[in-house]
Amino acid sequence: MIGGVPVRVLGDHMLHLEEAQPTEILVPDTVRRIESEALAAGETLRRIGLPEGLQTLAADFAGFCGTLSVQLPSSVQEIIDPWNLSVRLETGSGHPRFLADGYALYRKDAQGLRMLGVAPQDRRKRYAVLEGTISIEAHALEQQECLEELSLPASLQEIAEGALISHGHPWENRRGIARFEAAGGSRVFALAHDCLMQRTGESWRLIAWTGQEPDFAIPEGVTAVDSGAFRSSAIRSAALPDSLQRIGEGAFAGTMLEELRCRSGQLLRFPGRLHQGLEERLLECIGHGGKAIDGEYYDQILQQPWLSAVRVRLYASRLRFPLELSPQRAERYRGILSAKLPEAVQLAGEAGDFETILALAETGLITRENCGSCLEILMRQQDHQPLQALMAYQQEHFGALAESLDL
Repeated sequence: MIGGVPVRVLGDHMLHLEEAQPTEILVPDTVRRIESEALAAGETLRRIGLPEGLQTLAADFAGFCGTLSVQLPSSVQEIIDPWNLSVRLETGSGHPRFLADGYALYRKDAQGLRMLGVAPQDRRKRYAVLEGTISIEAHALEQQECLEELSLPASLQEIAEGALISHGHPWENRRGIARFEAAGGSRVFALAHDCLMQRTGESWRLIAWTGQEPDFAIPEGVTAVDSGAFRSSAIRSAALPDSLQRIGEGAFAGTMLEELRCRSGQLLRFPGRLHQGLEERLLECIGHGGKAIDGEYYDQILQQPWLSAVRVRLYASRLRFPLELSPQRAERYRGILSAKLPEAVQLAGEAGDFETILALAETGLITRENCGSCLEILMRQQDHQPLQALMAYQQEHFGALAESLDL
């Protein structure tokens, strides 16, 4: 009590106890609500006693305090942001609303269990979701650091989008869960084509891809790809089915994707390993603003007045495959490349990029009139593949070579 008045709420960051290095905190039995980091006390803490009568608890009420376990009072009705646990909660089997099994925290309701979050700093690699679980809620596995295998029960009916993603530490680029097991007889989930998929009516939602190959064609019938579905995987090229309607933001985050292919023949290229910083920003166009591919967002990031081998490749590809490309952007790309065509040809030649040389020709930037000067530029490069490609194109489209070129 303070001044004779009972304390009901421990507010955000109420106590600053790190310097005091306490080993035990006992919360008064008058407290009904504990908010974010209210009891942050550091790693010296060995015990927190929560009182019966407590009703609302922020998941990160204890701040960062290592691997501490705390008994959850049976009176607790609400846990705020349960995916953001700062301690390992214990419940026993008799708690009326929550259940903890030493790793995951579940909420009980009339339909079954709902998986809410996992204990921090638990480095286990395998986990089986409890039978009777009907849903894995949003962010539920946010704090898992090492989990590689996840078993799903037959009772499971829903996995919230992004529920399986763990962002980990900022400097890590972890693949995360690479293997799923689904109980036999499930009419909701399927494991096929290295994918975990959930049925929605007559279509499928792709939740996670666990493949190891660099090329993958998303199966026809998939209408949605979840956020993080391909996160940090080895994928380099993905083919999108005609059935696809939606891609979640960050579906390809952390990858070195080089191209997206559509059944219509359209293609969208990315820098891959050639320019990692630009790659990360361009990948944001996938799923941006509720669109499967936001071409305008891609072009806002890509367009610059200066050239590099990567930008020449992407500009030429955008003109060759104008997926979601506005006429105004197309004219700007064409103007940049036209004004600096000798530089563009030289950059592509130095990179040995014959595909870009052909794209410059196929989009009308290399013409019958300037082809000879472009060939002269390519003759000075060590890699003759771009030169040979343009010579073949000239012979097929512009007529026979005027003179032989000594390679």
